Amino acid sequence: MNMPRFATPEELLNSQVREFNKGNIDFLMTLYEKEASFVNQPGQEIKDVNTIREA
Repeated sequence: MNMPRFATPEELLNSQVREFNKGNIDFLMTLYEKEASFVNQPGQEIKDVNTIREA
């Protein structure tokens, strides 16, 4: 899924909040690069996109 373009940072942020509230994980995953890291809890770094999706 390709992330749509937004005219302003506020539009992007609002779309993230809206899609998060809908539970749209596919949209949220478009925000991560293939090499991304995610910190789910202090000291717990996740580097695999499939595990990021689960978190």
